[in-house]
Amino acid sequence: MHELEALEDAILTALSGLTGVRTLEAYAGQIDDADDLARLTARFPCVYVLADGLASEVNNRVDMLALSVSLLVGDKHARGASGASRGDAHSPGIYAILEEIKTKLHRQSVTVNGRAVPLARKSEEALAVSATGISLYLARYEAEMKVPFNP
Repeated sequence: MHELEALEDAILTALSGLTGVRTLEAYAGQIDDADDLARLTARFPCVYVLADGLASEVNNRVDMLALSVSLLVGDKHARGASGASRGDAHSPGIYAILEEIKTKLHRQSVTVNGRAVPLARKSEEALAVSATGISLYLARYEAEMKVPFNP
């Protein structure tokens, strides 16, 4: 299995059971227009996982891989973006979801193609915060992995 696919699967497994999240899926598309956004956010709160980067460096008989994954975290709330971010009795809110993701991934290891790979949180940023109550954040995590060359 390709390392990016294996990383996505490992992240999805690690995040299974996130509190209050209705959609947890891999995502390989783009958010180009309102239809894409509506489809992605149909079942809030949502977390979409996209393994979006791999850099490889050959070092003697070992390939050093740097992998990155992005998590799109979204919610919508009738009280507006503040409600979507902070949550209430009906929804955990973006901040609580991001915190739970950090607990499950940051400085934790996932298994990618049979190897334990430690993850590190690199960033979290708002992508869209709207007056209609939609709030989308992007969290980025990175991992490094050594793969011995076996001809």
